[in-house]
Amino acid sequence: MRPSWPIGTRFLVEIAGVRSTWQLGHEADLERRVLSLEAPLAGALLTALPDEPFSFKGPKGVVEGKLLGVEHPDGPDGLERVLHSLRLMRHIQAKIAAKKVLSLSEKDYLTGLAEHGLLAEALENEFALTRDTLAAAMASSAWRKAGQPLKALRATEGVEDPHPTRMAMLLTTRGAALLDIGDLEGAEQWARRAMELAPSSHYPRNLLGRVLMQRGQVKEALRAFEEAQKFAPSQALGADLLGQRGVGEL
Repeated sequence: MRPSWPIGTRFLVEIAGVRSTWQLGHEADLERRVLSLEAPLAGALLTALPDEPFSFKGPKGVVEGKLLGVEHPDGPDGLERVLHSLRLMRHIQAKIAAKKVLSLSEKDYLTGLAEHGLLAEALENEFALTRDTLAAAMASSAWRKAGQPLKALRATEGVEDPHPTRMAMLLTTRGAALLDIGDLEGAEQWARRAMELAPSSHYPRNLLGRVLMQRGQVKEALRAFEEAQKFAPSQALGADLLGQRGVGEL
């Protein structure tokens, strides 16, 4: 979720030469000048900065205005926090548009906001500039989190790496994206290939376990999860399932 203004924030706006103050609320109340978060004007104001123009689509066409000032419910400190976040997001978006590599802190920022689509774009830019296959694998993972498995597949299409561990990572992300679109055979193929390249990695075993579970091969799936858990007990995707039901109980 992108940084934005909370309920109770008051905006001083100017539209068609007329100044008015609007407050964000859970429900719209035009008489009291309260905007719901779903209102077109609210949508424009949520990412606007003071002293800049904004526009939104009204019932009779595009409406243009200017944000003159903002009052945050938590006072100046709350105001500065949101302004800082909005400016940082603008900076990151500009770097992505210019196809520049983001810093680690900027990528972490997008991850913290669950801006998976933006992060995926940034990582694709990074791979194009650096040819770092880790960036391609991470872009694929981010696209999957954004609910875009086809873009996840394209992110690693034709990407190869001579290092076995990195190649295994690429194959695992490809397999996971195939699993997302229901290609169980393809997902299993890449999972097993990744296991051959990186026998001590838990990721391809988790993928294999998920494939087998979807096929209804429960015992085989739990066996794969158990193997994954041996390599990374705190990270294995099947750890919760294994903790609830043992192999012998199924």
